[in-house]
Amino acid sequence: MKVLRSPHAHAIIDEINTTVASKVPGIEAIYTYKDVPQKRFTCAGQTYPEPSPYDRLILDSRLRFVGDTVAIVAG
Repeated sequence: MKVLRSPHAHAIIDEINTTVASKVPGIEAIYTYKDVPQKRFTCAGQTYPEPSPYDRLILDSRLRFVGDTVAIVAG
């Protein structure tokens, strides 16, 4: 598994071309923000009831920080 992380902060993903990665032998799945549920969660790590805002997505088209996850490639 490889996690592709953003080198940019405050960026918006226009498109992700996965055709080259999908042709690599052994690659089983490629996930981008279009492929995962758009259900928000919090990263605070506390138990229920969670007072922190539910403001994160697993993968998002809006990148906040350097190092935010852009895509996940599994093989």
